[in-house]
Amino acid sequence: MKHLLKPLRFTAAVFFIAAVVCINDIGNTNSSAGIKNSCLNLEITVSAEPFEGETSDPEQTAESEEITDTGNFSDTETTDYRFDEKYIEDKLNGYRYVFPDGYYWNLGGVSTCPCSNGTGTDKCNFYSTGALVRYFYTSDATQCHGFAAMISDMLFGKDAPISTVSSFDELRPGDVIRFENLEHTLMVLSKHDDYITVVECNANYRDCIINWYRKVTKSTFEASDTICITRYPAENSDGTSMLGFVTWQAPLYSEKDESSCIITYAHTWPNLCIINSSDPEWYYVSTADGSKGYIRKDLVTISWSLSSD
Repeated sequence: MKHLLKPLRFTAAVFFIAAVVCINDIGNTNSSAGIKNSCLNLEITVSAEPFEGETSDPEQTAESEEITDTGNFSDTETTDYRFDEKYIEDKLNGYRYVFPDGYYWNLGGVSTCPCSNGTGTDKCNFYSTGALVRYFYTSDATQCHGFAAMISDMLFGKDAPISTVSSFDELRPGDVIRFENLEHTLMVLSKHDDYITVVECNANYRDCIINWYRKVTKSTFEASDTICITRYPAENSDGTSMLGFVTWQAPLYSEKDESSCIITYAHTWPNLCIINSSDPEWYYVSTADGSKGYIRKDLVTISWSLSSD
């Protein structure tokens, strides 16, 4: 509990997270042991300054007594640390104190009380904002996807652009993967030559348990149908945070010219990630399979933008 209550300091906003700690009272609602569960709500404040007191080594990090400040990154003119891979990995490691391994993301916060997903989602948490929710859903996201979408916004900010990547080698810390033939969502914690480590919720499809540092091999990744979302700025990015879709199948061109090579065809689902919208007639977009190219603006309907959230 000491680490669970340790404050973290980041720079964009203040998050209030209710940590629900389950305590046992004698009662008659548990069929196996006559135990009644009641929950004590603890509010944890995650405030707004960047830090670099964490390491990507889980054993070293666990021994750290305090997360230290490194100053205000807004004073640095040449580097946006929000998109620095080492900073993102360290920051993500720090969230282990707010979302501890083996706890459950439910009951309005973090708890020691498991859900029973087979009987409904009444105990599950929901996350309803941000681009990742809109990419896959039209309203709230819950369980594995809601957890990943929330952590992505906490890492990068809701205003961070999104795009897709297509290969294992392109993955970076903080990227979100829709995995296991598009049935489970997880987040990349660290990237290695032949495997990634991940943080995830509800990997067992049962109880919204939080897990850190599971390894997913490159061969397992490549054997599954996946959609990989990144918040790092894409090639030609103008910082746009918009998603769009086409009503009918539409061509994706290599250049802003209909006589150029057709890379692929955009389909009606899922959403297109708008990487650049500065041209009056063309969007530069990425598709679910990681293809990037140009599509005529008049063929695209904008389904979500930062200003609409």
